[in-house]
Amino acid sequence: MNKHGYLNRIPTLFQVFNDSAKKNMSIIKETDQFSIAEWENVEVSNIYSHKDPREISLSGTYFIIQPHLQYYHFMLDYVAVFCYLRSIYPNIKPIVLIKTDDEQYAKSFPYKDILDELNIDNIYALDDINNSKTNYNKFILEKVLYLYSKPFDVFKMEDILLNFRSLVYKKREIDKNKKIYISRRDSNRRAGIEGEDALEKYFEDLGFKTVILTGMPILEQRDLFADAAVVVGRSGSSFTNMFFMSEETKIIDINIEFDYAAYEYKKISEILKLNYCNISMIASSGQEVLTKIGNFATIIK
Repeated sequence: MNKHGYLNRIPTLFQVFNDSAKKNMSIIKETDQFSIAEWENVEVSNIYSHKDPREISLSGTYFIIQPHLQYYHFMLDYVAVFCYLRSIYPNIKPIVLIKTDDEQYAKSFPYKDILDELNIDNIYALDDINNSKTNYNKFILEKVLYLYSKPFDVFKMEDILLNFRSLVYKKREIDKNKKIYISRRDSNRRAGIEGEDALEKYFEDLGFKTVILTGMPILEQRDLFADAAVVVGRSGSSFTNMFFMSEETKIIDINIEFDYAAYEYKKISEILKLNYCNISMIASSGQEVLTKIGNFATIIK
């Protein structure tokens, strides 16, 4: 177990001053899956700007959320965990910290729609000199709650995942003709692969619609997947959208180079009782993926 607990998940854009995360903390609840810890007088600041002396002390108990993260980690490490903690401690407050010099960004950043729906507010911008009412360079929080565990482990988070599913899933009738292929041709992460267009054409010939999710608002993604009959894609954060999918949706994850994320999605799908299939292989191009898949049309029937 990480001796400093879940506070290590405070993102690298911010710094916990005075070794706040190493201070003594109190375990306030233990389950068979994890423990919940409380820290006092936690100081958080933007490590890239020391020119702005503004700081604010906030009383109460907080959970820190930071949107500049990969989608999977933002939704599960932060939003899902906060929603679970709020179900136990109704008085816990979120604090959403955004590093930006754009005065409009804090009002319309990509995840704001899902936060609004879940009544997660209290949004602050760091370094936003044009938005002084929500801008401070340093925050001193009276109390902070986090999970006391190693970084997010879906194999030990069943209660959190089920609670999150109950909050965000909106059941809709399945459209049997709606088949989606999630393209990652714009990805600059490990999921990029040569010849993505070959995969797109293959699935389009099978009646699939190719979608690129980058920049799409979260609630729009939910609407896209809620009534899909089949969803296919390569392992990556886009499969976080399985929280929005029906138990009837056939979810097919093409796992190239045995990406560990696929095993996490498999576990999540088991917890949520979803119809998930993982196809693992080593492949360096879209055409090689198609060669190894074989007759995919028989898989999606």
